[in-house]
Amino acid sequence: MWDDDNLKQQQAIGILGTNLIYGAFYLKELPDQLIESLLDNLDPNRIEVDPNRIEVDLIKFSGPDFEKINNRIMNLLLVHKGLTQAVLFSPEGKVELAANALYKKPVWLNAEVSAQSPKLTSICSNAPGLNSFKSLP
Repeated sequence: MWDDDNLKQQQAIGILGTNLIYGAFYLKELPDQLIESLLDNLDPNRIEVDPNRIEVDLIKFSGPDFEKINNRIMNLLLVHKGLTQAVLFSPEGKVELAANALYKKPVWLNAEVSAQSPKLTSICSNAPGLNSFKSLP
């Protein structure tokens, strides 16, 4: 929640919850529209995401009605639609909250930067990887 006062936060979370329930019932077969619908009525003057209003770090669908939903794709759509800045997948392919997965762990980021686009090529959260990084010139 990025609103400054409690009343605005309450309104935003109520709207988000209503949109999520609506999406679960009526848009479960249309994941792209479901993610977009989370923002409905949060800011009627703008079509784009208002980064000062709300951020959704992770979304997970489970249950018999959502067996066809791929949680990895849904979380990548959160990034694509501007609802979050990044997502993290475990080695098993499950979506994880980055703050929980990386909390109090050494992390080594290997980024590849090119003229077209920077991209993260790997994350190593073990000490040997960090030590090998420190030994580079």
